[in-house]
Amino acid sequence: MAFKEGNRQVKHASDQRGFTLIELMVTLVVLVVLLGVGISSFNNWVVSTRMDTATMNLAGVLKQARSEAVSRQSVITLAPKAGGWTEGLTMYTDTDAGGNTAYAAANDTLIKDLEFSMGGIAASTSANAAAYISYTSGGLLNEGNNEVEIILCDSTEEEGGSSITVNLVGRTSILKGTETNPLPSCTL
Repeated sequence: MAFKEGNRQVKHASDQRGFTLIELMVTLVVLVVLLGVGISSFNNWVVSTRMDTATMNLAGVLKQARSEAVSRQSVITLAPKAGGWTEGLTMYTDTDAGGNTAYAAANDTLIKDLEFSMGGIAASTSANAAAYISYTSGGLLNEGNNEVEIILCDSTEEEGGSSITVNLVGRTSILKGTETNPLPSCTL
């Protein structure tokens, strides 16, 4: 509503359109807070997903090696690449009945040569799995009556890590640590 005051036309405050500076600033503050929470949650989700993917991939290869041992009725050995368990694996039939020997192209049959990188994830293993993990022709773990454990930890320390255990009968199980309850070997 407008009225004339002399030669000027005056508008009431209720007729004006737009935002005040205070309204704009409050909106921006709320937006920044919401983005901060969202980005933090997204980063945690990315780290968690990367750790889960790495754990499931490595556990899947261990299960496949056991399956190959049973189906081929021969000793199957997994050996990590030069960079360790997080850089790739070689899966082959091992002509040595005790397993856990290096791949020899003249005697062993290469099943898979997997090259991958779990960037930012470190692996530590139980002493008996430092160089090889082997399965008997019946699918049993061929590590001298010892279970094998591989611990995967994220280098950002935002995630509690994962533990892959292979028991004596060759079955694989996964234990996932959390940020508040990490696996003991992931705490530095």
